[in-house]
Order: sequence, then structure tokens, then C-alpha cells
Amino acid sequence: MNISVWINGTSGIENVTAKDSWAVDQSQLWERPCTSGWPIGIGIMHGNYDQYNYTSGMLLLLKQPIMYCPTFAATPRSFLFQPVGSKAIVSIDGSLETWNLQTTLVIGKASFARNQQTSGTFTVIGADEWGDVAILHIVAPLNTS
Repeated sequence: MNISVWINGTSGIENVTAKDSWAVDQSQLWERPCTSGWPIGIGIMHGNYDQYNYTSGMLLLLKQPIMYCPTFAATPRSFLFQPVGSKAIVSIDGSLETWNLQTTLVIGKASFARNQQTSGTFTVIGADEWGDVAILHIVAPLNTS
């Protein structure tokens, strides 16, 4: 199963300062590998949570492939969001890069620790560093590999 989250720009160009205001524990989110300062992530909780109680849930630790990444010296200071889309111009130590602010998580039964349930109701959390959260519910046996 593939799950994607992205940041969608508004109708105009918007310059936003980087902020560390995650609504959930960022270290438990799946983010873009090897990208320091990536502003969005995906988390999964077993159970049915909504915008009023998601903070009482526990994000599952998902096994992902081991990646060997270079060391990064800096993280983005600001994001210049393009209108109506997920592209942003990112300022990192005086240089500019264009990022497509989308993250995809591929999950299956092998993604879960041995003691975690792989069937039932799951709450998928998409979160960004500005404190925004999107929630999706899935009911499934996660038995794909």
C-alpha cells in the first residue's frame, strides 16, 4: 500500500519561514530520506483517531530500508510556495533549491514490528512543521509484502 501526503500551495505565492511546531513527534514520522529539514511526514496509529484525539494515540514504529545519507550542514530557513501545487523554492545557506513537497510511504506487513497488529482500523497522520495535520482512516489487513 502506498500512502502519499503533500503540501498544497494557496492561490498566490507565499513565503513561509521554517518552523519547528510539529503536532506529533517528528522522530516517529516517515519523512523524505536523506533530506535535512524536510517539512512533512507520515505516521500511522493502530485505532480510530480524529482531529480531537489524535494526540492520545501512539505512532507505530515502521521498519524502513536502511539508507546511508551524506551529512547535511544546514536545513531550510524559508519556503517560497508556488501557487496551487506542492512545489516550493527553498532557501538553504544562501542557495535556492526547488523541492516538490510530497512524501510517500510504502507499507505492508513487513513494515511492522513483530508484536504490532497488521489488521484492523488504522489512522494515517500527515503532519507538517507548521503544526498542520491531515487524517485518513483505513480498515485493512496490511498483509502485502
